[in-house]
Amino acid sequence: MATTTLLRIKSTRTKSISHILKDRTEYIENDEKTNSKDLVSSFNCTPESAYLDFTASKILYNEFKGTQTKKRDDVLAYHIRQAFSPEDNITPEKAHEIGKKLVEEFTKGKHEYVIATHIDKKHIHNHIIFNSTTIDCTHKFNNHYNSTFTVRTISDRLCAENNLSVVDTKTEKGQHYKEWNEDKNGGSWKSKLKRNIDKCIESSNDFAEFKRAMQDLGYEIKEGRHIAFRAKGQERFTRAKTLGDAYVEENIVRRISEKIVVGSKQKRKLFVGKLGNVKMAPLNLGQKVIISAQKQQIKNVKDLASTLLLLRQEGINRNSDFDLKMCDLKNQLSDIKKNIKEIDNKISAYREVAKYLATMNKHKDIFVKYEKANSLSKNRIFSKNEGDILSYQHAVKKLTELRINIETPLEKVVSEITDFTAKIGEMVKEANVIEIRMREIGSIKKTVELIIDKKSMKLDHRRDQINLI
Repeated sequence: MATTTLLRIKSTRTKSISHILKDRTEYIENDEKTNSKDLVSSFNCTPESAYLDFTASKILYNEFKGTQTKKRDDVLAYHIRQAFSPEDNITPEKAHEIGKKLVEEFTKGKHEYVIATHIDKKHIHNHIIFNSTTIDCTHKFNNHYNSTFTVRTISDRLCAENNLSVVDTKTEKGQHYKEWNEDKNGGSWKSKLKRNIDKCIESSNDFAEFKRAMQDLGYEIKEGRHIAFRAKGQERFTRAKTLGDAYVEENIVRRISEKIVVGSKQKRKLFVGKLGNVKMAPLNLGQKVIISAQKQQIKNVKDLASTLLLLRQEGINRNSDFDLKMCDLKNQLSDIKKNIKEIDNKISAYREVAKYLATMNKHKDIFVKYEKANSLSKNRIFSKNEGDILSYQHAVKKLTELRINIETPLEKVVSEITDFTAKIGEMVKEANVIEIRMREIGSIKKTVELIIDKKSMKLDHRRDQINLI
């Protein structure tokens, strides 16, 4: 099994951003804990200088947004801790692999990260630190209220896929451990009540019928502000709301009307017969909504004038023209997506340059002051501004590796990024138009097939010879 936690790394007034991030990354990359860094890896940065790359991304983000990182309580990065049970006998390499899959799925490849697997304890565990700023320096990570649960869910699934045990957790409010354990084994009053409520919901067409079905199963019902049930031999009534949100009275009514089965993805099937004639059991509210959506398609089938107009506009005269037209549009779409990919790669390269130019510009004054100072002053200046000076030097090094003149104006690079982004926006619009046309052609193809099937319009038994105009 693996337990997980998600923590925030915040800014403070007493330390620089790079200093804070350096402290955290150096701790997780400790040689003694990671087998001399054999169990350390990173994404879109190098482990040793990850804190500097994180900082550079934030500086460019501020440049794009015209803001400044707060000196206090601004979230700089997130720290995921994933600890495995000693009973699983997992290898450090496998733990590291699972940790990488966890962070890659959670961050969706949009954030720089460093992962280190520690083997200094009885339980092997991963430390993952990822930048709160996205790689493209345009957004920050949205730490929504469900993030901790999402990390846990991904981790549990990866553990199950690798034949590791998974920690079971309480899922309902107000459950004590004994009750939860009985519920897990299906032996509690509540677990039986939930199963019976689900069963009666499925077999009932309205709430009155549902209550009669519950009474037939031997339940006594107490109505009031909260509906409650008591089985034979049970001392007290059980309020349905204590079973979970799905069992609140109004949600029971809703589930009956929509026939939603908790924990199931099954839907009631609709049997469509001849065009315009839908045969089914008496409709509940949810089914009527679905049928209403289907009737919009039926209306389009009847409106032959609209269908024929689309056929003429697309130059479709024979059944075989559908495939030819779709093939042509697919090729156009493929070319546009290829061009978008090429321009997107250029934007990524320009953003990398902009990131280090912005960092260099931000810390240039302090670095010049440091360089011009005498030996005694240098030590004092470096001690006070270590993070800024190291960030400047790291930026210059990266620009040199990229073969970029450090005198290149940042504004020029940002302008290029803006222009390329605008081009992609236009291409995306063009691609959307083509995708809409493809959907319309697919839709009218189905429409024509329905019409032909309904009226048995088969000329010479050769469908590709049918002239639709």
